[in-house]
Amino acid sequence: MAGQRPESMLSSRGRWRPCSSMMVFCLLGIIGLGGIACYLYVPGASDAVDEVLRSVQNRFVQREETRPVSAEGLSRPGYPAGNLIDGGSDTYWVGRRNANDRWTVEFDFQRETDLLQINFDSGAYDEQYEKLGRPFKFRLRAGEALSPIYELSDTSDQQAVDIDMGDVTSVTLVVLSRFRGTGPGDDIAIREVKFFGP
Repeated sequence: MAGQRPESMLSSRGRWRPCSSMMVFCLLGIIGLGGIACYLYVPGASDAVDEVLRSVQNRFVQREETRPVSAEGLSRPGYPAGNLIDGGSDTYWVGRRNANDRWTVEFDFQRETDLLQINFDSGAYDEQYEKLGRPFKFRLRAGEALSPIYELSDTSDQQAVDIDMGDVTSVTLVVLSRFRGTGPGDDIAIREVKFFGP
């Protein structure tokens, strides 16, 4: 009839094409099987995928404090590293440089854990705050694994730093540089260190 087109001339773009759909499904299946094969048989692939999934998952979980059972580090007499985990706001660690020109504390945990956050109360207590140095740049070491280098501000307020270290039973805090105090010497002071995990 006038004004109408034969059915053969109508556009077929909106039609369902079984052959095209089958090709898409086959391609997706091949990609999926390839991914599974890589995960199972390519060296290191499964570990890398698992690490990414763990990191993503840990970013969304509720964080809870994970208390170390001990803390050991080179200290000024009367100001041991144990003061870092005693829960007291008026006690503090006064750390001395080691042979590698760093200030270090090793923290041991009762069980294997993931660490997602570390909180610092930097500096000494009360009027001693300005006299002793405070940590500036630091990193964490767990076995052979090294974290990135983090920076702290020069403040007596508590500071939280996001970290990502998995399956650790001990971790070493390595302070690389400091804010200088007004007193003599190059010791640093930290009142409290807290770790948080999932």
